[in-house]
Amino acid sequence: MRYFRNKEEAMPVLSETFYTITRNLDKYKEEVPWNNWIRRIAINTIINDYRRNKKTKEYLVPSDFSEGGTPSNNYAINEIEDKINADQIRNFVRMLPDDQLQVFSLYALDGYKHREISKMMKIPVGTSKWLLSQARHKLKEMISKYLERKVIGSE
Repeated sequence: MRYFRNKEEAMPVLSETFYTITRNLDKYKEEVPWNNWIRRIAINTIINDYRRNKKTKEYLVPSDFSEGGTPSNNYAINEIEDKINADQIRNFVRMLPDDQLQVFSLYALDGYKHREISKMMKIPVGTSKWLLSQARHKLKEMISKYLERKVIGSE
């Protein structure tokens, strides 16, 4: 689900992943941990789906969160924990455009390096870095705007 906005987008890729796993069981080598082998198949399937649908997917572009001034970034950690939860952050991540979502998920959540992402997605390393930077910037804006609304709404 980290790579998709909703279950409807994820289900066909999940089905394709299971199909690929069952079709290739005879190629599994016992010296490779089972979880790693399945994870690699899942990520490759997700990347292939992304490449296949890259041109046809409509990008979801979040609202311009810079309107209405600069949000204050002087929040105490405990205050932030009271105002936002992991589900809300996941929702913000899902709002990223597809290319940023893929790079952010591969880098920040799965621990891949930009060189590996570059090879998987067939994009230049610099593009991977730029997409990650854009994703972080948008997430920061969304979270700041959300926290600003929560702080103003609770006062």
